[in-house]
Amino acid sequence: MMSIMSKKLWILHPFLFAVFPVLFLLSHNIYQTAPQAAVIPAILVLFATVIIFRALLFFLKDGGKSAFITSFFLLIFFSFGHVRNTVENVTIAGLDIGRNRYVFLIFALLFVLSVFWTVLTKKNLDKFTNVVNVIAAVLVAISIINIGMYELRHGRTARSIENTTVYESDGKFKNQGALPNIYYIILDGYAAADTLSEIYSYDNSEFLAFLADRGFFVPSKSRSNYAWTHLSLASSLNMEHITFLTDTLGIDSLDRTTPFQMIEDNAVQEFLKANDYKFIHVSSGLARMTNKNRNAEVNFKAGRLDEFSLLLLETTALYPFMKGAVGVDARNTVLYAFDVLKHVPKLPGPRFTFAHILIPHPVYLFGPNGEAIQDPTAGLSGYNRWKLKDYYVNHVIFTNKKVREVVDAILQEESTPPIILLQADHGTLSEGDEYENFSSITDRLAKERMKIFSAYYLPGDGKDMLYDSITPVNSFRIIFNHYFGTEYPLLADESYISSDKQPYGFINVTDITSEPY
Repeated sequence: MMSIMSKKLWILHPFLFAVFPVLFLLSHNIYQTAPQAAVIPAILVLFATVIIFRALLFFLKDGGKSAFITSFFLLIFFSFGHVRNTVENVTIAGLDIGRNRYVFLIFALLFVLSVFWTVLTKKNLDKFTNVVNVIAAVLVAISIINIGMYELRHGRTARSIENTTVYESDGKFKNQGALPNIYYIILDGYAAADTLSEIYSYDNSEFLAFLADRGFFVPSKSRSNYAWTHLSLASSLNMEHITFLTDTLGIDSLDRTTPFQMIEDNAVQEFLKANDYKFIHVSSGLARMTNKNRNAEVNFKAGRLDEFSLLLLETTALYPFMKGAVGVDARNTVLYAFDVLKHVPKLPGPRFTFAHILIPHPVYLFGPNGEAIQDPTAGLSGYNRWKLKDYYVNHVIFTNKKVREVVDAILQEESTPPIILLQADHGTLSEGDEYENFSSITDRLAKERMKIFSAYYLPGDGKDMLYDSITPVNSFRIIFNHYFGTEYPLLADESYISSDKQPYGFINVTDITSEPY
């Protein structure tokens, strides 16, 4: 019995190495990724590993050699992206060795040499594979322990956050007649008009005039309350400032799962559902925080990849060949969101529709007329893409065209004048020294990041409640007070900036960002 068990033990390491890259990536992104996001990728990688191993076993008739070749293949396959990023822009004797083709050739040569050595060697690999088994098991165990420890800590934090918001859900629509359908459309990273003019040399007045002509109020001094999407939406959708997270999570915490939970279980949808609204959620695609909402009656979702799957794909040797397909998937997700918003008015009401659309924020996928572009920095990390100003302006132009279509469709199709809120979650960051990761905060950087585009369509005399310096934290307080008879006090329109490395290290930049450039 022992000899059989020991004979089988050495064929385990390929399967441990198969799940290790998935678990390793999860453990390093657990602060923003749910463990269930790794289940399907892990199953797919395990399935592929079984196929590879069985095929090699069929030809080689040697389990040890088949296992070694499989494990080495997995090693170079999943380390490709890490190595490529390490040597990116490295030049030796005039040769850019960081290009995909050169890294791929080196890895292919290493793999071929390893296959030849394995096939031709006369050595017994049992002892070697036993050592590799232990190494693989330890690596997997470390990742699992890290994930488990974080989940234990986060479970306690999540429960403590759960009851921080008091939901006042007993308000009644103060006007007689049909309830207005409500649209909350987040245009990710859409800069304020003065930012576009000052930093991007683009005049956005024609689009703003279009909105004003349609009856929108466009505040000229609108600012975000927080510098990052997960913080901004956690604040606006719960109608509260969230600086308490510094004490709750710790100033050095990188946790995103708590604000993610606040976005999903938010006060706005809770209030509206208590007032007989149906919650319609339009997926952002990649971003986990708004990819799907379990509280929604309807989830409109496009796109095959989520953020974790794309991060995993970027580490592999497959990514250079799949990059085009990934871009198509991302483009289709954006186009689908705009298309859905034009058709939502045909659904029965009353409805609250939330859509988080990942443009004009980079990655750059569209030209000014919606044409596909091939951008060399289309990955999720690396070069500060906000500095590619022509690309960003083209994204703004295309976004404006799609928003025009959506606004006209909604206003034409809705039988009762709706409430429409168009809003950015934060501004741009071309002044940053790294992509979305700044080490010093200048006045100019703070203004660029915190000044945002927003526009309100409030039927009747709703516009009379608005003011030029309104921030997202007060948007739904004003809407609910005016249309539903609630008595939410307005909060201070304060702006807090923080770095990606210390997201809860909030710095009050209200005075700075209230001033012009």
